[in-house]
Amino acid sequence: MAAMRLHRFVLLASSAAVLAACGSGASAAPTRTATPPSATRPAAPSDPARATEPTPRTAVGKGEDFTLAPGQTARVDGGNLAVRFVGVTNDSRCPSSVQCMWEGDAIVTVAVTPSGGRTASHELHASRANGKSVTVAGQVLRLVALAPARTSTDPVPASAYRARLRVDSA
Repeated sequence: MAAMRLHRFVLLASSAAVLAACGSGASAAPTRTATPPSATRPAAPSDPARATEPTPRTAVGKGEDFTLAPGQTARVDGGNLAVRFVGVTNDSRCPSSVQCMWEGDAIVTVAVTPSGGRTASHELHASRANGKSVTVAGQVLRLVALAPARTSTDPVPASAYRARLRVDSA
């Protein structure tokens, strides 16, 4: 009976460790050190040459996917809406090298300026469970994808991020 209780305790403790590791973007393997939440913020670029180049166009039409690097701006629908990819403020997506109980999330910050309007900052989430779109001036801005995918518990360099976005009529 005592052995059975010990087995249940070990199973519960292991499950708690896996859940805690997945929420922080770290591995639950006992030989690895858990990554503190502050370490999931983007780091300084280590090899900008490895990052894929964003779509070179700055003018895009409604209903058309476009890709921006941090700091880049696209003008949508003849300039009626300007979208600037500010950056990624948090990236807790589950790395492909780790088995997680939750997919995690990344928060993409964009600055949106409607024609003749004021610029407003918005957060778009990479996870399916959170908000991937925002409505501005009768148009819906959606985060289609965020690259690169995380492959390890190491943070993604800030300059390596690419946000694929799309604007449609509301």
